[in-house]
Amino acid sequence: MLVSLNNRIAALPLSDDMLVIGIMILLAFYAGKGIKHLKLPNIIGFMLIGVLLGPSLLNIINEGLQEQLDFITEIALGAVALGMGLELNLRTIQQKGAGVLILIVTQLLLTFFFVAGGVYLLTGHMALALPIGAIATTTGPAGTMAVIQDSGARGPLSRTLYAVLGFDNGMGIVIFGFALAIASSMLARQTGNEADHVLYASFVAPLINAFLSLALGGAVGILSCLLLRTPKEKRGVLIQTVAIILITIGLCRIFELSFIFALLVAGTVVVNTQPAGLLERLRGELTEFMPLLYVFFFALAGAKLRVDELPQVGLMGLVYVSCRSAGKIVGSRLGAGWGGLEKNLRDYVGMALLSQAGVAIGLALIVRSEFSRYGQESAELGTAVLTAITASAVLFELIGPLLAEIALKKAGELPPPDTAGRRPTRS
Repeated sequence: MLVSLNNRIAALPLSDDMLVIGIMILLAFYAGKGIKHLKLPNIIGFMLIGVLLGPSLLNIINEGLQEQLDFITEIALGAVALGMGLELNLRTIQQKGAGVLILIVTQLLLTFFFVAGGVYLLTGHMALALPIGAIATTTGPAGTMAVIQDSGARGPLSRTLYAVLGFDNGMGIVIFGFALAIASSMLARQTGNEADHVLYASFVAPLINAFLSLALGGAVGILSCLLLRTPKEKRGVLIQTVAIILITIGLCRIFELSFIFALLVAGTVVVNTQPAGLLERLRGELTEFMPLLYVFFFALAGAKLRVDELPQVGLMGLVYVSCRSAGKIVGSRLGAGWGGLEKNLRDYVGMALLSQAGVAIGLALIVRSEFSRYGQESAELGTAVLTAITASAVLFELIGPLLAEIALKKAGELPPPDTAGRRPTRS
């Protein structure tokens, strides 16, 4: 029946990409507004429209169109990274002392060991467990950021989440580099392809990549400080900011660096060196610019999700979801306690860190590519990793923003609704 429906849809005159994109934006916008009445984050509505229009159901937004629109996803992630950097005021972090750093490291390590240990106990395969454990440490910042900005949340939990989300993926990718290096070495020895130089390169490469991304981000941050002080008219700040995001993404593509990390560093440089007036203008311009990007980003994310892969997750997917959730929540609680942070942070920060999508799937693709070098059996392991991570991302990207909003509400950081029941958004 679904195949017949897809064939009928395909016969409709919806071949023009602009028409399809316009329909997607309009439907996603109204779905987001509608789902808010159910007390759910509007980004879930955006994603549901993506699932409806994507290959899982109607296949209007097919894989070819998705590939053409991937640059929009990168722009959105770049803007999110810059926005996170603009919230990383080092003076604010210093006021919390080493507590936030202890929280970040504890939840990362506990998540890694929980997931890697759970997958190893299930499969008995360490080369499979290590990269999956490392992928589990990463977080999807866009969902949580969208909830914070859309709800207008303010307070210690919101500020701490900016810091944790800002460093989670950078440190998680470094952990992934080491884990993949060890796993690759294991597979190489099992297949008789000793490659110590590959192991060495795999260890060194993530550190070099992180250092170069840091350096590029610092340079972009300094350039941004010089440029953003120039324009007097209001829109000049937005135009130059978008240009900076695009240039940074382009340079990172050329030199194969992390544009998320680079733009995070750039934003951190700006927020810690520029006057408050300029920062307010910059944040205000980004706040106006981000809603359209969020509609694009989450609708396309929904289109990429393959609902038919959910039954394939199996027991390994259940282990991944449960162990990752436990690692993030327990690790955050322990880290906040050891770091002497306040009770609201101990109780709720872990709940707001469960979103996961693009970065995790990208790392899973790297695992599949790397494992395929070591024979058919290893290639099948890589495919198993990709399937489990992709399918689990469906669940995490749906429940993650919802749990983040619940955490912010329980922490008392959501502003009171107006007489019509609407909460003011952050400006």
